[in-house]
Amino acid sequence: MKLKRLNILALVGIIHILLVIAPRQGEAVTRINGNFSLGTTFASGETQPSVFSGGVNLEIIPPTRKFQVRLTVPLTFSVTTEGGSTTVSPIGNGIWGADISGERYNLNLQYGRLATVSNAAQLLDTTLSRAALAVFLTPGAPTFYTNLSRTETTVAGISSQTDNFSVSSDYNYKWMNFRGSLSRTETSGSSLTPATSYNLGLGMGGSYNILPRTTLTGNYDFNRYTADASSDSTTHTMSLRVDVLPFDWLSVGGIITRTINDVDLSASDIQQSAAVSVGMSLPGRVKITPSAGTRTFADVGAKRTVNFAAIEASFSDYLRENIKTELRAARSYESDPSQGQNISDSAAVNLITDITPRIALTASLNMTRNDNEAFVSSQRFDGSGTLTERDALDQIRGGLPAGFIFFDTVNNDIYTKNSATIGDWSLPVHFVPETLQYNFSKTVQMRIIPTDKTTAIINYTSSSTAESFDIVKLGSHSFNGSLTYTPNRRTNFSLSGVALIPEVAVASYSATATMTYRYLPGQQINLGYSWQSLQTATHNSLTGGIGFNLRKRTSLGIQYTLSRLFEKEQAYLVRVSLNKSF
Repeated sequence: MKLKRLNILALVGIIHILLVIAPRQGEAVTRINGNFSLGTTFASGETQPSVFSGGVNLEIIPPTRKFQVRLTVPLTFSVTTEGGSTTVSPIGNGIWGADISGERYNLNLQYGRLATVSNAAQLLDTTLSRAALAVFLTPGAPTFYTNLSRTETTVAGISSQTDNFSVSSDYNYKWMNFRGSLSRTETSGSSLTPATSYNLGLGMGGSYNILPRTTLTGNYDFNRYTADASSDSTTHTMSLRVDVLPFDWLSVGGIITRTINDVDLSASDIQQSAAVSVGMSLPGRVKITPSAGTRTFADVGAKRTVNFAAIEASFSDYLRENIKTELRAARSYESDPSQGQNISDSAAVNLITDITPRIALTASLNMTRNDNEAFVSSQRFDGSGTLTERDALDQIRGGLPAGFIFFDTVNNDIYTKNSATIGDWSLPVHFVPETLQYNFSKTVQMRIIPTDKTTAIINYTSSSTAESFDIVKLGSHSFNGSLTYTPNRRTNFSLSGVALIPEVAVASYSATATMTYRYLPGQQINLGYSWQSLQTATHNSLTGGIGFNLRKRTSLGIQYTLSRLFEKEQAYLVRVSLNKSF
């Protein structure tokens, strides 16, 4: 379905009719708010783009009885230049709009064009058409929403268009909720292959107290997705949960979930799980949560079932008046008949303290230990290598005997010969190599207030991975900090920096300095400098701005950006705007 562009003249006609026929409320009069603006933006670049725009933006609110109307009328113009060509839009660079609201509905209409220049010295031209309607029927009845929109974007001469239509509904009946939606999206452009996609969603769910202190919650979602560029798919998701609170210090919960993902031309992927958990709040601000369950899923064409169990304990309290400590420890087990048992441990320590009235420290340490005892060793199998080597070996021997086990060293899969016939292999069984891995994450934040006018924040983060317990290993780490100085109400200085130091890749650094000075109420000057370094490349830019509040709600603003400050290929961007409200 092709979307038709909203006609500006028709929208203007609707606005005039609404202003004329709108019912009057006694001596009530139409309210008009407005803003007059003039602005220009130009930048250096290959095409030297520029935009000069201005005009009046009006907000009109006529008096009505049974509905409210708010109209947005941009009586504006724009002149855009790029690559030596100039485009004049007598009515442009603004959004026409109408909001009509009643007790049971809300209608929004928009149409307009926006042109500007990005900091990368590219002309951005966007056209928007939109109509949206929300209908609220009588209390307890379904609610309906619909949206029809088209967005056209042109960047550096490359155009793209997105058409979207959607309709949805939501209905609450007692403790049940029913929902549905349908959407269609079509994209096209000068450098894009046209594509259309549809999405249908249906769902229902609810929560009900079946017994005192017992809640049953269920949910079902159906989603159907079709697209030109990908395979169609259907997803069913179902869940059922029960929560029981027999005592204030004890809670018991159980949940069952099942997801079926059907992709056309491929086998269905079915995943399901069931789990039960218990929460116990013990004296001394200690909480213990044991849980257990099982999950079933497809892995490399084979169905797998994994049983799991876990226990977690946490503690949070003030060891001293100004030191808060949070501790957490957990252990989980996973058992799989085909892969053995996996064990995972985790622990965390958080400290929050005020070292002095002006220095606050927050520190945290997180550690996980994963131990997968099941391993794959090619020596334990009859043969190993790539799948190509497997097939070649089968051909050379004229058919490997039944029961011959071959290990795929690329994908960690195991194949077994069903018979001596060449190529008669079983479906692959996936194995996970043995792993014993420690992960550490350390974070420290210090907040310092040296004086009443100065604030400094320093953050340090480190993350590392090792095959043995090594808490002092740095791994990948980063620093970031900021310093703010406000000598008086009018002046503000700030300095910030970031250093990212990965364990393997190249480090990167950046810094930003800004200054703001308000010399009169509502009038200020902004200055800023930023610097970035990655490998051998550096980038810096200087920004500045000044704002003037003139008489009678009139303001003038000037912004300037200069990139690659100390290089030959410099780029700049200048924006000048004049605004007046009435």
